[in-house]
Amino acid sequence: MPIYNERNTIQAVSNLKWPKSKLEILVLDDSKDETSILVENEINSYRSLGFDIKAIRRADRTGFKAGALQNALEHSHGDYIGIFDADSIPREDFLEATIPLLESDSELGFIQTCLGYSNRGFNELTEAFAIALDNHYQLELPGRQNLSLISTFNGSAGVIRREALIDVGGWRWYTLTEDADLSARMAINRWKSRYLNEVVVGSEVPYTLDDFIEQQSRWAMGGIQAAPRLLKPIWLSKHHSLPQKLEATIHLTNYLVFPVMVVSSVLLVCLIVLGFDPNPIYLSLIGLLSLIGSLGVSLMYAFSLRFAGHRILGKIRYLSLLGAIGVGISPRLSVMMVRNILSRKSKFVVTPKYNMDGNSNPTDVVFNKHTKSGGYIEMVFIVITLVGISYAFINNTYIVIGSFIIQLLSYLTTLYYLRK
Repeated sequence: MPIYNERNTIQAVSNLKWPKSKLEILVLDDSKDETSILVENEINSYRSLGFDIKAIRRADRTGFKAGALQNALEHSHGDYIGIFDADSIPREDFLEATIPLLESDSELGFIQTCLGYSNRGFNELTEAFAIALDNHYQLELPGRQNLSLISTFNGSAGVIRREALIDVGGWRWYTLTEDADLSARMAINRWKSRYLNEVVVGSEVPYTLDDFIEQQSRWAMGGIQAAPRLLKPIWLSKHHSLPQKLEATIHLTNYLVFPVMVVSSVLLVCLIVLGFDPNPIYLSLIGLLSLIGSLGVSLMYAFSLRFAGHRILGKIRYLSLLGAIGVGISPRLSVMMVRNILSRKSKFVVTPKYNMDGNSNPTDVVFNKHTKSGGYIEMVFIVITLVGISYAFINNTYIVIGSFIIQLLSYLTTLYYLRK
């Protein structure tokens, strides 16, 4: 992680309106190169100003982020623990807006705040990715809170009660999404949560499609790892309602939609090649529900844009790009999920940050291509889809051509940005 990200976050945390005597700053630094020296120099400069700040380093990356957090817990002393990623920029009144709420309600386990994205206008991809995450912060989290459903701590830009954290056993690293795991265990132990949409912490979305896919793969794998351990105690809980249990199940397994999409599209092509007539299905209740579901996803993102204060018409092309990417990355994401499950080894890949914003020139940036995608998976599915289109014309099953064209354009779009 570049030093300027840590520097910006440390500066923002040091500017929080809170007495220095009550503020303990721990910098979790697992770097082992010259970056570690630069971080230490930065820490020393703030220590000379009277801040209680130090770096917490480990001999290895056991447990990745969860392991680093659990290790740092042993070095902390406060009743409340604020967590920020290296690209987080909390506003000055962050603690003033969160700590009093925790102090006024002893059953409140954690507070999650909203993320805003300084680089959302950097290019068309960052704008599309920001819209995807706007949905989580502007629609999903407020909806869960208003409906009294189980909410989540997102691993950053939030404050956790130390007592609650110890009560549920701290952070566990059997899953790559330690935040979702922690949130569920807190709910099981009857700790309450609070989401503050009006408190916005600056951050960054991924800059490239490679990085976005790596991030989504980590989140998907984390859910798959956590679900078997968490769903049973959630469903056996006598303190949670049926809607809460259903929503928690959907949240932990939602990434399974990608392999379902892939299997469905391949099966449809096979059926068309074999001469199957899809009209009865497309014109049935199942077809109608599928259409409503597709429209529902589009409306969901559109409303989240509206709630975030953006004009929907001005974002149509980014919504379209997000839709294409959502379909286009499904084969690659599914392959990564299956590969990780079979290998039983998961690595926490940190999403690169470049400290850019909407005013930066994209052509001046050389991104770190830490993944070598190649685009072969997308090429295979482009060929499969073209076969489906060809046989749809041969067998006069025109009703599926629209779906195949959408898939084809999605795979081509994804391939373009992977090879760009």
